[in-house]
Amino acid sequence: MHKDERKQTDLIFHENEVKTNRLAVIAGVIMSITVSIFSIGGLTNQIQMGENWACIVLLVSSTYELILCLSIRCGKYDKYWAKYVLIYTMVLCSAVTFFIYPHAATFLVYGPVTISIMYCDKYFVRRVSVVSSVAFLLTVTANLVLERISPVVRALHDIGHIDYWDEPLLILLYFMIPRVINFVVISFCGDMITRNGKLMILKRIEASTLAAETTAQLQAAADIQMKTMPKSEFTAPNGCVAVSALVKPAKETGGDFFDYFMLGENLLVVLAADVSDKGLASAMYVMKAQCIIKQALYAQQKNDDTEWDCIDLEAAMNQVNNFITRGNQDDVFVTMWLGCFDCRTGVGKYVNAGHLPPAILDRNGKIRWLENDSQLFMGVFENTDLKAEPIRLKQGDRLVVYTDGVTDARNAGDVSFGRDGLLRALQRIADAEQKTAHFTTVNLMNFLEQHIGSEEQFDDITIVTLGFSGDYAPVRQTVCVDSDRNAPEKIMDVVNDILLDSGCPNDARRDIDVIIDDVCSNIVDYAYENTVGTVRVSAECGLNYINLEFRDCGAAFNPLEYEEPVFSEAPNYGGLGIYLVKKIADKMEYRYENNENILTLTKVWNI
Repeated sequence: MHKDERKQTDLIFHENEVKTNRLAVIAGVIMSITVSIFSIGGLTNQIQMGENWACIVLLVSSTYELILCLSIRCGKYDKYWAKYVLIYTMVLCSAVTFFIYPHAATFLVYGPVTISIMYCDKYFVRRVSVVSSVAFLLTVTANLVLERISPVVRALHDIGHIDYWDEPLLILLYFMIPRVINFVVISFCGDMITRNGKLMILKRIEASTLAAETTAQLQAAADIQMKTMPKSEFTAPNGCVAVSALVKPAKETGGDFFDYFMLGENLLVVLAADVSDKGLASAMYVMKAQCIIKQALYAQQKNDDTEWDCIDLEAAMNQVNNFITRGNQDDVFVTMWLGCFDCRTGVGKYVNAGHLPPAILDRNGKIRWLENDSQLFMGVFENTDLKAEPIRLKQGDRLVVYTDGVTDARNAGDVSFGRDGLLRALQRIADAEQKTAHFTTVNLMNFLEQHIGSEEQFDDITIVTLGFSGDYAPVRQTVCVDSDRNAPEKIMDVVNDILLDSGCPNDARRDIDVIIDDVCSNIVDYAYENTVGTVRVSAECGLNYINLEFRDCGAAFNPLEYEEPVFSEAPNYGGLGIYLVKKIADKMEYRYENNENILTLTKVWNI
């Protein structure tokens, strides 16, 4: 125990002993005064003392040693207050008993000697014995000199018909020896009680100190765990996706956790998981699992991080499962829901490893569950072959992922919140005017707390809401190049940058490259057959489409009037460019204005 803790222990022990001794001394003083009053009354014949009263006085007067002992100890620990009680007890009681009982004059010697004894525990019994022997001799001497007989001894004589000349023997048998034994026993009991009390206080302080240290460690672990999780609110760089999350552990540290992070500029990973244990061990397991998941996802990321499917999600999650299973020494398992989304389009895929199905709230107030075939949770078997499922969030959709602490929450009546309660709460949230992820998470937690009431929470609660606004503005850009052989490549570089930012799939981008190459080559070769001009291209790219407008000042030419080639057994592949453009484009328009050929094409892709 540290020095400060030992000092605190001594202070507590001192205060407790002072309070106890004060009460004991006060009770002893009252008893002494009572004995004194009855003794004086019996001596002056003001109070008739029969045999019973004499016995009572004899028994009660035996508390004199207890009063003296406690007074001395109280004076030792509380000098400024108890010294007055000590002086009163020593002087008053000794004086009264001296004049009433001549043999009690020895207690004038008892006081100072006993004080010295109480301050030195060594040879305690030996010193008490010596003092008691001296007191006995003095008592006999006092009786012979004063030739007075104690009323107590007279009462004893009346009870037992004993001769007065046997008074010294009576004093020895009925007074001195019992009192010496009583004094020694009281002293030893007091010391034993004091030592045991001190040990009890020490144990209590050690237990409280240990509990305080444990609480501090758990609080530190909780702080570390919460710091490993991201902020509860997040908005994607393009403003189309918002994440709001809340975690409420049942203990200082919990087994629930959530995470989200960006992969590249446009991909967002969101996950919620539940470890099958609680407390510090599960918190450590949670932090390890978070690191493993991120490492696996980064390891499975392809070079092209602009596509929502650039991550092999199945391979990453199976890798995480194998790693967790091999290192699972605590026999715990993990349920997890993890999704990867393109922040531009809301398109993505997810893996559900034994987790509860999330709910999707659309902008019209309808709710649907993201049901899929149940898969085994993680951390039990290796090579479980977790499967990824596609998902697409529409404009205004809110995806709500939660742990079983939500549905298992119980109130004082032992009624669980359940899926029905969750559905009712989500419906009320969906019908509200606000449609944000923050509003959804906070209000769902409020409904849960109202249901639980004053009942103790027994499981961790985690709620993660992902809101997709879908308010992606079309990107517009114009490029003007010379009509040479490098024109198609220059235009494709600009348009491809727009397509990548818009999340256009690879196959659609390849089709658009074919359109640009064929249209530009046709302008260079035919519109500006023997001259050099310019080609001006305006692009407008949305979530799932691109509009391309080609302008040139060359010879008028309407590709819509171009006749499709007739393929023979040995076809001539020249002149197929316009034919391919018509087949690839979803919409194609032509007009000639202000001496310009204006060709507009639209390409649409699925998201």
